[in-house]
Amino acid sequence: MRTEPFAADALQRDAFLGGRVWIWQPLQGYRAGIDPVLLAASVPAQAGQAVLELGCGAGPALCCLGHRVAGLDLAGIELQPAYAGLARRNLEENGLSGTVWTGDLRQPPPGMRARSFDHVI
Repeated sequence: MRTEPFAADALQRDAFLGGRVWIWQPLQGYRAGIDPVLLAASVPAQAGQAVLELGCGAGPALCCLGHRVAGLDLAGIELQPAYAGLARRNLEENGLSGTVWTGDLRQPPPGMRARSFDHVI
C-alpha cells in the first residue's frame, strides 16, 4: 500500500482525451491507459447527478467523466493515501471539484455513507 506522497520526480503528467484532460500518475506501478477513458464514456450521467468511483486511483475516470459532463457531483474512494492525494490534485488541476475519500470500502467513511449516488463506477 502506498501511504507516502509521491516525489515530484516519480510522477509524469499525461494527456487524456486529446489533451483536454491531464493526469499526474506515477512512473512506476499502475498507470492509467484507455480503460478509465472507456469507463467514463460508459456512464450515462447528466448534469446535477452524483457519481461515485470505487477505487479511483489517481482519478483519471473521474476527470474524464467530469470533462465530458459538466455539473456533476464527483466523488471517489481510494484505499491508498498517495493515490487519493493524486486524485484530488488531478481533479483540481483539471478545473473540477469533487470529494475523494481515503478509506476502505468495507468500512466507508461516514461522509460517504451519508450520501446517495446516481451512478457508481
